[in-house]
Amino acid sequence: MKNIEIHSLAACCNSWGIGVNGSLPWRLRKEMAWFTKASTGSPPRGKKNAVVMGRKNWDSIPKSFKPMINRYNIVMSRTLLLNTPEADAVVRSFEDLIQLLSCEQWQNTIHESPYCGKVYLTRVMADFKCDTCFPKLDETFKLLPTDQFDNVPQGVHEENGIKWKVEVYQKHKPS
Repeated sequence: MKNIEIHSLAACCNSWGIGVNGSLPWRLRKEMAWFTKASTGSPPRGKKNAVVMGRKNWDSIPKSFKPMINRYNIVMSRTLLLNTPEADAVVRSFEDLIQLLSCEQWQNTIHESPYCGKVYLTRVMADFKCDTCFPKLDETFKLLPTDQFDNVPQGVHEENGIKWKVEVYQKHKPS
């Protein structure tokens, strides 16, 4: 079996908030373009990256943007039908996800992402009222210099009066 490494792409505000009432609390077109570029990548012909999301995230995507193009859309849910329209696959658990990604069909069509094993976290440098939060990264995650990554927007950006930057973390293994 090929090693499966999972990476994360997320955006959070100062209080680690990522959503409110099933929607993003901010509108940052350039940051969303970064997400699209990073999650789509540059796979070889016949392959795509997979985007795995929870049901609430899936439900929050407007119908006109479902499925996210040029990516396999995999939804993790205990309640959605396994043959949900627009989703390439629905899985019930993390174990089901690993089993799905390990099968030959998916191994031959999913591109190995250049972001394996890392957390690409957009820090929205503002306070927003949120009802959903990204889990805080503990001391096992090491902040990496972004200048090591050509594909990551460098420095602080500003849109609609809101500043944001991308940070890259990697979980380090105890010695």
